[in-house]
Amino acid sequence: MRKEALLCTIAVALLACGAAQAAPDGQFYLGASAGQSNYPAATDTKAFVIRPSMDRQDLGYGLRFGYRWSGPVDLAVESGFVDLGRLNLQSSRGAGLSIVRFITDKVRLDTRAVTLGLAGRYVFGNQQEWLVSARGGLLRGYADIEERENVHWQYLLGNPSGFYTSATSHSDSYTSWYAGLGIGYRITPQLSLSMTYDSYRVKARFVANEPWLGPDYHHSVGLSSLYLEYSY
Repeated sequence: MRKEALLCTIAVALLACGAAQAAPDGQFYLGASAGQSNYPAATDTKAFVIRPSMDRQDLGYGLRFGYRWSGPVDLAVESGFVDLGRLNLQSSRGAGLSIVRFITDKVRLDTRAVTLGLAGRYVFGNQQEWLVSARGGLLRGYADIEERENVHWQYLLGNPSGFYTSATSHSDSYTSWYAGLGIGYRITPQLSLSMTYDSYRVKARFVANEPWLGPDYHHSVGLSSLYLEYSY
């Protein structure tokens, strides 16, 4: 991931250097955001699942670096990194006749991505102090998945019982997209603070066919955050 992040940053830097020679009114900028990520709930709930639960919100943060051309609408090319935090899933179910099994499935999903895309900004107000922004592009995503199954079994007509656990973990990488909107205030001509909402298309594949999720998790994860930007 570090190699791809470096390549994205180099690509933006090369484009920006070329743009700086052609458009002297452009400028570089650095930005950082922090807020709350929100993973959508799974919609494919299976039968016989008891007490399904999802911890769908976590701390998310991101960094951006880009080059902006000034105009009626400011346009920019930018690269960045985002960490969407963690999604925790848990479900329980029972099965069996002569031997009853009580099964608890736990899944943990951590997601992060490197981004490369375009951004636009419109500045307005009597003192040019307000702004609205939009951004979008491609991302290279990375998902770390950990799956655990706890099984407690017991003979229906007897005393013998037992317990065992199986666990597996792996990582996925994928190419997808992102998009976002924001509204903010220019504290100074170089420094601005915005409220933003960004949506990142996340993809993950589970080793086990989870009883209430299926084999895949393909959803758009939202990140509501405060975004601080400095241009120079």
